[in-house]
Amino acid sequence: MDVVGSPETSRPDRTPIPASVPSVDPAVHQVPMPEAQAQVHTVSALKRSAQAGDAAAMRQLAGIGVRCVGMGYARSRFDSTVDSVSANLARGDQVTAAQYRAAAGRLKLQCDALRLAPDQMQATAHQWRRQAAEAGDLSARIIERTATGRGEAVTGLLDEALAGGNGEALKEMGVLLSSLLVKEIDPDVGMKLSAQDAYAVSLLACERGLECGPESAMADEMCLSGLVCNGRGYDEEVRETLRMRGEMQRTEARMDMFRGL
Repeated sequence: MDVVGSPETSRPDRTPIPASVPSVDPAVHQVPMPEAQAQVHTVSALKRSAQAGDAAAMRQLAGIGVRCVGMGYARSRFDSTVDSVSANLARGDQVTAAQYRAAAGRLKLQCDALRLAPDQMQATAHQWRRQAAEAGDLSARIIERTATGRGEAVTGLLDEALAGGNGEALKEMGVLLSSLLVKEIDPDVGMKLSAQDAYAVSLLACERGLECGPESAMADEMCLSGLVCNGRGYDEEVRETLRMRGEMQRTEARMDMFRGL
């Protein structure tokens, strides 16, 4: 299998993974220096692993790239997006605005550490994801199914994710189930979908090892995408929301059902 940046893949459609480690300016990213260095070194380690053919590392790099693009990094609008959103948040709550900026700072460090030209980021992220899926990474296969709306049967992917107990795969399965419910299409699901299923599978992901606490990638994504920036972890926030809606009991029942599959 061809691997991004490997010596044998010199075709022009392959973007090598830069090996150098960018410098860190904690004042720019508004992240303490030890944490900033940890973020950069994590991405650098992922790049080395991807270079060696690690499909999970490719998929994780792809995820970072997609989140960077979503924040406007590819259009050089990351900082202006953060400034605008945090200013709006600050009108209601300075603490929420500060947490939003901190989450954005952590992501910006990762974006910078990818060392990709902004106009190449989206295409390269999609390329990493496809390579990871082709290499058999379950999470990447689920993401590919969500992105394309076709391919592997949903029930097969769900069974594999539940059997493997992989938190990352279950997280992506939650996204896939949510997309099916939103689009109201489930031609090959082979099971009756519940409105609570996406939450149930996502909470199982946290239960099975996915980092969901405060300042985790899940919590930061919830903050940056959903503007839920209250210092709580993803699982705690979801459970509280479901309790307020009166849906926690039904969600726990679906979790029990999935545990039994």
